[in-house]
Amino acid sequence: MSVIVLSRFRVANGMEADVAPETALVTTLQSLRPGSVVNLERSMRADARVGGHFVQGHVDATGSIAVITQEGDSYRVTVNYPSSFAALLVAKGSVAVDGISLTVASVNTDRFDVQIIPFTWSHTNLSQHTVGDLVNLEFDILGKYVARALDVRR
Repeated sequence: MSVIVLSRFRVANGMEADVAPETALVTTLQSLRPGSVVNLERSMRADARVGGHFVQGHVDATGSIAVITQEGDSYRVTVNYPSSFAALLVAKGSVAVDGISLTVASVNTDRFDVQIIPFTWSHTNLSQHTVGDLVNLEFDILGKYVARALDVRR
């Protein structure tokens, strides 16, 4: 019998969550410090209108901020990511960075770019990141299902 050990994650304002070992392994939670800003969003109701991509909150890996460039009122952010996830990214497709659903502006085997509009920049923790910071990455669930189906078929 195997035992899963959970650790308790507590935020100063009273929010608490259990963190399983897999979550601790693939996320940036261990690097959070008092005062760290995180993005939290309520789950979508099953009977709600769907607009955008499905963000489940299941982090696949971490990446790192490689470049941040201001372009007018927007920002282009380049993220390094593990190349083993390259098949799950397509230009004009979706990716979640720190839980924020974003459109991939461009992609290659180990980096992708996203454009951040002013509202998203000022209402999320992205504006607090600097080059080298780690971010949580969640790849599009539809892409994961397609990749898995092709893998099983082989």
